[in-house]
Amino acid sequence: MKQYVSKYAQCPFYRKEDSMRLFCEGVEEGSNLAQFFGSQERKTDFKQRFCCCKNWEQCPIAMMLAKKYE
Repeated sequence: MKQYVSKYAQCPFYRKEDSMRLFCEGVEEGSNLAQFFGSQERKTDFKQRFCCCKNWEQCPIAMMLAKKYE
């Protein structure tokens, strides 16, 4: 699958995506977390609710990753 980076992403933990997955910063240095979705629509909905808006801090993944820096 072709991977790309959204120019609309506001979340600092967002890394890249493809048609069915979102990749975020991982818990270990140099790693990524992949979130798999059952459809492009579900991925797009999640991305719009968390990755590409000022609401990114409410994302469960972002909340977990923010603890790395506390």
